[in-house]
Amino acid sequence: MHKGWNLITLPVENNYTASSLFNDIQGCGIILSWNSSVQDFIIYVPGSPYDFAIENGHGYFIGMSHDSIFSLIGNPVENVSVPLYIGWNILGWFKEEETTASSIYENITGCTIVLKWNNSKNGFDLYVPGAPNNFIIRRGDGFLVAVTEESIWHGEG
Repeated sequence: MHKGWNLITLPVENNYTASSLFNDIQGCGIILSWNSSVQDFIIYVPGSPYDFAIENGHGYFIGMSHDSIFSLIGNPVENVSVPLYIGWNILGWFKEEETTASSIYENITGCTIVLKWNNSKNGFDLYVPGAPNNFIIRRGDGFLVAVTEESIWHGEG
């Protein structure tokens, strides 16, 4: 984890909530979850009433006060069923083999854009067809997709 924002997923089966994950990541200052159905963030900081579950196949923004190492051991996530809502959705890549933004784009119904947080430039890498940046998405990476129709994501891409 790097100082600043990180967009991650937990690629192993877990029982984390925002508060327990917060406590296990040294230097964590905030955790954001995206509620796709209302198109808004759910914010967790200590004392917050919003202690949400950390779900398989979802991505989370982790705000860090300094660089830190966080690792997990456990059974790999095998499959997911993440509802995609019209607008923005934050997903997480849980598979061992990496993929590309174009593959995500092509395998999600109604996808119009794929974004991945780039901590080194403190901004997003963007993919749309014809864009020169067909970035790699690795196990543990979170990413955003905008879609024009509802569907269920099972990890395609």
